[in-house]
Amino acid sequence: MARSDIAWGDEEGFRAGLAARPELRHVYGLTGYRTEADLRAFFDGEATLFDEVQAWLADEVHDGVLARQDDMRAVFWVALEADRDVMAFHLRWSEHLVDHTV
Repeated sequence: MARSDIAWGDEEGFRAGLAARPELRHVYGLTGYRTEADLRAFFDGEATLFDEVQAWLADEVHDGVLARQDDMRAVFWVALEADRDVMAFHLRWSEHLVDHTV
């Protein structure tokens, strides 16, 4: 079942969300544009890695999640609550991770 309760925010909102929800203690950053083709796809309005991550979060995460897409830095930030979601996220997206905070 797709989720509709994923909290999205800008940088300030994401930081405030993390401060207000200490249970979201696993924070990941994924790089979105590694090649010129990735960048071109973004500017051409085609599906990108960020779109894939958003769909995966909606379908696979069971507990609390906070996400932020930073197009200017080409990083997608995700904060997760449940260990099972953290493990599944890491297994699925580990090749794209640029930062991880526990």
